[in-house]
Amino acid sequence: MSISNSNSNSNSDWRLAFAAALDERDAREKQSFDLFESFHRLALRATAAEADKPISSSLTSPEIDNLKSTNARLSQDTIRISTLRAERTTLDSKLRTRNEEFKERSRAIQMLQDEILTYQIQLNIAEENAAKLQNENRELVRRWMERVSREAEKLNDANAFLENLDRSVRHREAEKSEKSEKSEENPEEK
Repeated sequence: MSISNSNSNSNSDWRLAFAAALDERDAREKQSFDLFESFHRLALRATAAEADKPISSSLTSPEIDNLKSTNARLSQDTIRISTLRAERTTLDSKLRTRNEEFKERSRAIQMLQDEILTYQIQLNIAEENAAKLQNENRELVRRWMERVSREAEKLNDANAFLENLDRSVRHREAEKSEKSEKSEENPEEK
């Protein structure tokens, strides 16, 4: 009996150890059960997404509600993205138009500045020519005035000469006339 007792103890110890190990394993698996369950659902979703099959049968009600709200947000975000893209396209178009207008205005301003510079150069040349002409005119007036002055002096000299000559002629005539009057008064003296 002692051998059978020891065998039964040994069998019992082995069984107890095996049962304890199974209990430990079950406890560890229960701790990770939620993780395995979530992974299993995720794997089902991935498989269903690939096969385009509905996965609602494998999901719980809160998960379905979460998916619906996520899907609604995704739809709203997609609409918002489309709206924003359209706005961006419009704004890009306006920006390109404004850039073209700016370039066109810059070219027009440059052309105006070039024209202003050209007119300024022409004005400077015209002012220089006007100054030259004024100087020439002053010189011509000065020379003309000198000439007129010389001619006036000659005329004055000629008039003075003529007046002197006229006086001298009158004086001689007066003397002759005096002499002739005297000779007429004194005819006897002759």
